[in-house]
Amino acid sequence: MSAHVLGEATGLCGFSRGLGIVLQRVRDAAMNPWAHEGGQIRNDPQHTGDTMSISETIRRRRGAASRRGSGRLQAIWKGSVIAESDQTVLVEGNHYFPPESVKREHLQPSSAHTTCFWKGRASFYDVVVNGEHNPGGAWYYPEPSSEAAHIKNHVAFWRGIRVRPAPSPRDSRAEAEPA
Repeated sequence: MSAHVLGEATGLCGFSRGLGIVLQRVRDAAMNPWAHEGGQIRNDPQHTGDTMSISETIRRRRGAASRRGSGRLQAIWKGSVIAESDQTVLVEGNHYFPPESVKREHLQPSSAHTTCFWKGRASFYDVVVNGEHNPGGAWYYPEPSSEAAHIKNHVAFWRGIRVRPAPSPRDSRAEAEPA
């Protein structure tokens, strides 16, 4: 599967240069009642001025959509914890785990790449657990745009890898101790 197909098939921010950006602009113009010719936004309820550029609108909305995850989270596949942290960053519904929280023995570099129009070029890892491979199951931004600098090298997961709250220490003790 090509990197381009990988990104588009998943809903990741995987737009190829050129045609993908043009298609995104056409879709945005059709779906955005505030857009008009010339790349300006009018009467957008998320800002107070009369007009602002589309790039400014994107920058503001992306910043608002990015926040720290709540509580300690785990990324789990095939019964193994791939990552665990209380410092994830939530961007567009995906939890990005800090690089030091990821168990690297479960990751193998992939040649797959996608391009997000606002985050930049994503690189992928294949996730491996007990000899089973999940191709492209994780991604990260090694050199993100300035708007996405806060997720540089943070790792996000998909393709059946579940992100869930980590058991509390109390829950872990209860599981380890016989009743």
